[in-house]
Amino acid sequence: MNFDTLYSRSLGFWPNDICIDDGQFMENGVLFKNLSFVWDTVEQKTNDLDEWMSLMTWVLFAELHSQAILNYEQGLHYVYKDNINKENVKKRLLENLKTPDYLDMYEEFVKDNKI
Repeated sequence: MNFDTLYSRSLGFWPNDICIDDGQFMENGVLFKNLSFVWDTVEQKTNDLDEWMSLMTWVLFAELHSQAILNYEQGLHYVYKDNINKENVKKRLLENLKTPDYLDMYEEFVKDNKI
């Protein structure tokens, strides 16, 4: 799977901006109910597509959540998909692909992206 293709295709399911003004600091992190709702909505749209899209939906959520924490701490109330760090997404995807459940996909990804 070509990363740029997967990234562009996946990003198309996310809205341009997501309100995070509902952030709540919890014992084990920060909860953004609206961001989680958007993630659930994207998951519902991509669940039946393929395993690549399912994994990338999770990876994009994780990256948006990290950005949401930084933005929230700075008093900002939105995250923007245009501000996602594409290299961070690629690193997160590779980390997930290296787990036992995804090793066949990892090999395909390495081959297709010449890593």
